[in-house]
Amino acid sequence: MPRKKKAVLILAALCLVLLAAIPAIRSWTIQQSFYPMGGEVTVMDKFETEDGFVITIKEGGASQAEFDLSCTQAQYNAVEVGDLVNCERYESILTHTGIIHNIEPVS
Repeated sequence: MPRKKKAVLILAALCLVLLAAIPAIRSWTIQQSFYPMGGEVTVMDKFETEDGFVITIKEGGASQAEFDLSCTQAQYNAVEVGDLVNCERYESILTHTGIIHNIEPVS
């Protein structure tokens, strides 16, 4: 096989490997973007999906970021829209989603 043809085939194979790896790398990056967080936030919205219950919170301070956090039905029922709550959660700044571990209204 000529040298040029062999080089083109190797380059094509490397491109295919890279294209196949991109979804795995992206998935790993999103998974690594989740981090533990806690503190006082405001409940902006509550809604049910086919997959369960979701509470939208808004962080205070400079970020003012909103996150859609999955929760249990008991956590969902424990708060109302507009409540200031103490919320312990895992959240991702990339996807603005997360999971609530504990949520309680601030007295």
